Amino acid sequence: MGARAQVRSKTRAEAKKDGRGHVEIAVPRRRETLLAGAGVLLGTYAKPTWAASKLTSQPLSVGASQKAAQIDAINNLLSECITKSFETTDAPYLVRLALHDVLTYDRATRTGGANGSIRFEMDRPENVKLKPYFDRLTKVKEEVDARLGPSGPISWADLIYVAGKVATRKKWLGEKVEKLQGKMSAEMVQQSYGTPWTARIGRVDVDEADPAGRIPGPDATLEELRDFYLKFDNPKPDDKGSFLGGKAPYNQRYSYLLISLVAEDREAVQQQMASLDPEWASAKEKYDISLKTLTRTEYEIDTSRLYNKIMQVGSFLDVNRYLVDAAEVNLKL
Repeated sequence: MGARAQVRSKTRAEAKKDGRGHVEIAVPRRRETLLAGAGVLLGTYAKPTWAASKLTSQPLSVGASQKAAQIDAINNLLSECITKSFETTDAPYLVRLALHDVLTYDRATRTGGANGSIRFEMDRPENVKLKPYFDRLTKVKEEVDARLGPSGPISWADLIYVAGKVATRKKWLGEKVEKLQGKMSAEMVQQSYGTPWTARIGRVDVDEADPAGRIPGPDATLEELRDFYLKFDNPKPDDKGSFLGGKAPYNQRYSYLLISLVAEDREAVQQQMASLDPEWASAKEKYDISLKTLTRTEYEIDTSRLYNKIMQVGSFLDVNRYLVDAAEVNLKL
């Protein structure tokens, strides 16, 4: 087990997590880390801590506006590199890659989740078809890391998460442009009808694979996927939930959206789901109304919020991961 994996194992055992298995930590400064290692306690800060590889020698002099600007610049860089590297037809596979990273989470043991471990799991049956997309993301990571300067490198967990988001927004934009039949440019459509979708970054990678056999195989039926989501991260896995607000964190309305995200033919899969489950049918009726509009607000907002929610499960979020002193910022944008 690598050094990072050892730290991760310790923090999972000691950390107090919320209901989604998500831990948010603040990284101590280098001086605090060194003195603490020497047995000197400097003040108090919440445990666990994560000694990231890029701690500055002096405390960060970064105000709130500078923090926001740095994170925005990194998100913009990610969006640029991902957008030019993938087509709209790639979106379902990038989302599937992200979900296969997070869906290894096991609530009982607090292991797995959105931690970048999928890079060690590409030979598993459920991931084999995703290997070409992972390989292309590897090239994206090389470019992003080269341009991030002292803010990098980008974590695999963040890159995979943002790739699913960026590719899906690109696909949505293409669908709207097609509906308008060239009456507006893509930029104007995005400005007028695009759905805001923020991406919170700072996920910490692990250095080993998550346990195998935790997610459905490549030939799983729609019913099997529904039942898997009903139990995923569910404190009461025997509760099936309901469309009107059951106890399952990922009930049928949510599984309808998640399965739609990874479908090559969304409309065909949604039609099939509606024929199999009355609550899926209710979800289809609800979102079909939204999809007929240009803004598609309800469908896109619910989908983006759900994706953000599930992609925090099992993650460790280092809120200072990419922040550097203002004088060190040198993003090659």
